[in-house]
Amino acid sequence: TMSSEVAFEVFLESPTTCIGDESALRQIFWNLLRNAVEAMPDGGTVTIEATPLFAGNHSAPFLEFSIRDQGSGLSDEVQARIFEPFFTTKESGSGLGLATVHQLVEAHQGMIWADNTTGGGAEFRIMLPVVQPEAGTKSTAHLNPRTEAAGLAPTMHANGTENTHVEV
Repeated sequence: TMSSEVAFEVFLESPTTCIGDESALRQIFWNLLRNAVEAMPDGGTVTIEATPLFAGNHSAPFLEFSIRDQGSGLSDEVQARIFEPFFTTKESGSGLGLATVHQLVEAHQGMIWADNTTGGGAEFRIMLPVVQPEAGTKSTAHLNPRTEAAGLAPTMHANGTENTHVEV
């Protein structure tokens, strides 16, 4: 158990919709937020940002998510192996959390990077394609990062098929 306090700062540009599997997106953000909190045993701030952008020659815009902590950052060895299955720096970790996140992001035609921040700590950046919802779409999920961050519990709701539009 952690006795130190962790604060969450959430910065979002205008609401944007991306499409994906609700449980997979939930797992991605749950793992990254949990790791950010665990990286700061003495407390600190987790900063979450979502920004729409274009990437390279892709014609579809992307939504970039950034999750930054104020922990000790990533060593060169950790940075080189961070998404490898069974690689862990935790005493009781399985080494599958970030490997799973990497796989799920790629399954959504997205990209993920891990780096150190200039002020110390780690930053994970995820880019997911943005898709305009089709008329008559029945499956819509709403992700409220403020609520999710505050309680570390995803607040997505869907009336469920395989793909879910997630509004952030």
